[in-house]
Amino acid sequence: VHQTQAEFGVRTVSSYVHPRTKSFALKVNGHPIFLVGGNWVTTDQFLRFAGSKTRYLHELLLLRNAGFNCVRVWGGGISETDHFFESADSLGLLVYQEFWLTGDNNGRWAGRYDWPEDHGAMLENARDVIVRLRNHPSLAWYGGGNELYPLPSDDNRSEVSPPF
Repeated sequence: VHQTQAEFGVRTVSSYVHPRTKSFALKVNGHPIFLVGGNWVTTDQFLRFAGSKTRYLHELLLLRNAGFNCVRVWGGGISETDHFFESADSLGLLVYQEFWLTGDNNGRWAGRYDWPEDHGAMLENARDVIVRLRNHPSLAWYGGGNELYPLPSDDNRSEVSPPF
């Protein structure tokens, strides 16, 4: 018999148009929340110290103590580690995890619109990350990149079925 033990949390994040500001807004567990946060570009891109949960906890604690309640993990870096998400969970932070697509892939800064070349590999990696991170209550949403524009002629990118 195979058994797996995991901590998990349940949080509902929903979006709506704020009636007064007419802008995008979020609710967490049915309660409106004003997001205060910033961009996280991994502090250890080569994962030399990734085994230290204490390090992640201290770094994220700096953000929370500065008033942040949300952190965007930049898509030009990595999908953050389990220690990162465990620390964010314990501190009550929301995390916006981008996938590995950035503005460099839109053709404006020497990138190409048709990236990634292997869409199947990209989808496999995305599925793996979604399955790995899905139990973390800190994970508020995923982003498919920023400053990107879909190719209107590419029917293969128009729909992606959920990985689970």
